[in-house]
Amino acid sequence: MLACAEICRTCAVMMLINTEFHKRTCRECAEIRAACATSCEQVGGMEDCVKACRACVDSCRKMAA
Repeated sequence: MLACAEICRTCAVMMLINTEFHKRTCRECAEIRAACATSCEQVGGMEDCVKACRACVDSCRKMAA
C-alpha cells in the first residue's frame, strides 16, 4: 500500500511538470495499483480501497496510452 501511495504521488508530479515520461510512470502506477487492489482483497474488509484501486488502474492505463 505504501508503494501504491508513492507511485501515485510520483505520477502526479510527473504530470504537473509536464514531462513526456509521465506515460511510463502511469504504466507502472497501473501495475502497482492492481497489486494493491489484490493485496487489499486478501486483507478483507477493504472493499472501498479495492474499488478505488481498480478505477485508478483503468485511469492510469488510459493516461499511459
